[in-house]
Amino acid sequence: MTISRVIPRVSIGVPVYNGERFLEETLESLLGQTYTDFEVLISDNASTDSTPAICERYAATDSRVRYSRSETNLGADGNFRRVVGLAEAPYFKLANADDLCSSELLQSCVDVLDRDLGVVLCFGRTKLIDAAGKDIRPYEDDLHLRSENVVERFARVISRIRMTNALQGVTRTAILKNLIPRFGGYDGADFVLLAAMALHGQFHEIPRRLFFRRMHETSFTAMTDHEEKQRYIDPTRNSVLPAYLSMIYFGYFREITAAPLSRQTKMRLFGELVRSLVSIRGDYGREVLGAARSLLRRIFRA
Repeated sequence: MTISRVIPRVSIGVPVYNGERFLEETLESLLGQTYTDFEVLISDNASTDSTPAICERYAATDSRVRYSRSETNLGADGNFRRVVGLAEAPYFKLANADDLCSSELLQSCVDVLDRDLGVVLCFGRTKLIDAAGKDIRPYEDDLHLRSENVVERFARVISRIRMTNALQGVTRTAILKNLIPRFGGYDGADFVLLAAMALHGQFHEIPRRLFFRRMHETSFTAMTDHEEKQRYIDPTRNSVLPAYLSMIYFGYFREITAAPLSRQTKMRLFGELVRSLVSIRGDYGREVLGAARSLLRRIFRA
């Protein structure tokens, strides 16, 4: 007789690559949640340190932990897509392998999502911590988007977003699975994903510091070289030109086009996109000029 697996209400996805330094602390913070109907899906991106041993130990001692390993490096974005693909629960929480969260995060977010079907993403307020876990400062994401007006929500996301801490909250898995095939491959794809989610529903921010983002010397935010960032995001994609803003705004355009909205609403969203581009025209102009210079240098070297 085959015993079917009981699907929990929340899948916590932990994409990891060579995360031995902080992984155990992260897993302990997840497994210590007051809300207990969850699973932890660890997607190991071909780690070469002691990450596999750590994951196997947790999977062997806690039935809520499921460990899966890729034998090739998919890049950070590919590994995120992979772990979302493994999720079966109605709710999904992304958990970076170096961050921490309050024991009350899941319960607080699930309560909101259960109560209000119009909310697609619920998250706690953020505090930045250092490598040792000590407080750096509170961080205001300012993305409590309870408006029913999709144009207003989208405009607020693209104008206010600086860090994508909100993605470390709890979302509806079906929405995420619908968006994930178009996700990734370039720096800023997480901005686009967050804006796309705002096209599908409201965001709710719990007014308590429930997420602790670790800022350390080997994190993605500490990287400054364009090619290094691209290798981290997607080692199979050769991004020869720095086109950060161009890729993000193309992503916004693509998500508006794909969203299940009326033509009139999409035209208003495109208008907000144009207004946003005008507001950053100086930065965008410098990016285009820098890309042109980079291209000319490559041409003349050849």
